[in-house]
Amino acid sequence: LVAAQQKNLEAADEYWADGMQVPMASGTATAILAANRAVLAVARKDPKAAREFYNIAMASKTPPYLDYFDLHLEMINAIILWSEGKHQEAEKNFLYRESVLVGDTAPNYRARLLQHMNRNEEAQAVAKRAAYLKTIHNQHPDLVGSVFWVDPVNGGLTPR
Repeated sequence: LVAAQQKNLEAADEYWADGMQVPMASGTATAILAANRAVLAVARKDPKAAREFYNIAMASKTPPYLDYFDLHLEMINAIILWSEGKHQEAEKNFLYRESVLVGDTAPNYRARLLQHMNRNEEAQAVAKRAAYLKTIHNQHPDLVGSVFWVDPVNGGLTPR
């Protein structure tokens, strides 16, 4: 995460790639690394690689893991869907995450997506909700998506 915070996405990806090679690591450790790499791939405007890393994360996770992990992976899926240009699917996924997660991540991304789709009034209403929910801390520091916002259209990471 330090390399990503320093805006060195290549180094961050290399560290996580190295971590995925650790023999006998748990499946969930590999899944966390793959999920982080999926977010970085979106930041690099590479939705194909993002989808591949997401699929690795889904295939690698093994119990026991924290309850939020599946929901976090599905949030990453929604971001990847957006980066793939599948706006309606992404919106549906963000909306569902809003119904099951308390926090600002899903509504924040959905507001940005709605704005991208020129549904500005809806976007403003959802953004207001996200601003309120930001006061409720629901972050998981082992996952890059909890520390940064990723831009599914233009690429790049922005600290939260």
